[in-house]
Amino acid sequence: MQEFVQYLLHLGTLSKQEIDQISSIAIHRHLKSGEYFSEAGKTTHEAAFILKGILRVGSYTNSGQQTTLYFVAENDFVIDMEVLPYQPPLSEYAQSVMKTELAIFPAAGLQSLSSAIPIWDTVFKQIIARTLLDKAARITPAVPEDATTRYKDFLEHHSSIASRVPLGILASYLGITQQSLSRIRKQLARRQPPHYGR
Repeated sequence: MQEFVQYLLHLGTLSKQEIDQISSIAIHRHLKSGEYFSEAGKTTHEAAFILKGILRVGSYTNSGQQTTLYFVAENDFVIDMEVLPYQPPLSEYAQSVMKTELAIFPAAGLQSLSSAIPIWDTVFKQIIARTLLDKAARITPAVPEDATTRYKDFLEHHSSIASRVPLGILASYLGITQQSLSRIRKQLARRQPPHYGR
């Protein structure tokens, strides 16, 4: 949980006692590859801090096909917005793409912190704002860039994720078929300059 402590310290001036109190409501949960943290149409009333692993957040098309919107990896939050005072429809799901370890914060526990820690509401608003900003930055751009450009941009900004996400899921995120992504990767590999030993 040291990463979670560091995350909190960047958001506000919290004492060790307050950090211990926040950490005490966390419930550790392990997800297998393919297991869901949240499902479309269902409510978890939880926030999750990713300790290890990757979640993909996606939705369903009108034809029922899954589409990947963005990925969330270590040291970031995934929040079921039902923990907030307003309750928008839950149309997205969050699914692990590998073995993933989460620190789960139930809504009831988060609410109890409001009366126990004076600065908590401000800190939690910052967590929500940061989560929403990260979400907006991670969603595949709507601009009609070619698939190769989208893939290269993903590699540039999310290299630590790209090597760990299954090819089919990454293709879904990029809006292309798995075969097209395989072809793009081969083309880019051929363009790499050769490495000569000394």
